[in-house]
Amino acid sequence: MCMIKFMNLKIALLLGVLLGFGLIYVWDQNTITLPSDTSKKTVMTMRQAPIMPLKTLEGDIYNSFEHLPEDIVLVHFWASWCTPCLKEFPFLLKRIQDEDGRVGLVAISSDTEAAAMNHFIDNLRQKDRHLVDDPHVYWVADPGKVITETTFGTYKLPETIVLDRQRYMVKKLVGETDWTKAKF
Repeated sequence: MCMIKFMNLKIALLLGVLLGFGLIYVWDQNTITLPSDTSKKTVMTMRQAPIMPLKTLEGDIYNSFEHLPEDIVLVHFWASWCTPCLKEFPFLLKRIQDEDGRVGLVAISSDTEAAAMNHFIDNLRQKDRHLVDDPHVYWVADPGKVITETTFGTYKLPETIVLDRQRYMVKKLVGETDWTKAKF
């Protein structure tokens, strides 16, 4: 009798372990972990990017991220007062150019005043005009932080969300990123 209870316990434990691994496997099918070359280990459940119109500073309007032609889109949240944003932006713009049209950048400013945002962009433009005016860089103002906070839940800058070809959010990079090594 004791041996039967012991066997039932072993079977129950084995089934529990198998069920646990099965649940982990299913969870992992919808979860992406960032590669080990970044110092941030952010895990994000994959979901489609919100469908929302984007109006660039140049006046171009896109009905949603799906209408951008690049294979991968980086949705980058920044502000002119953000020191890490100032530091990483030239490297991010260079990386976009190096991707030769494969990767697009939607740079969403959380500045409440247009003058501060424009001053930041103008300073970048003076250093390297062709990076700032790259056709794969989309500058977007979000003075009320509706896109930044309400739509994407972003409160710490800089932050970047990587969208794949189907416009699923597959990675989230919080804080300053080394764009010379980041993988998408």
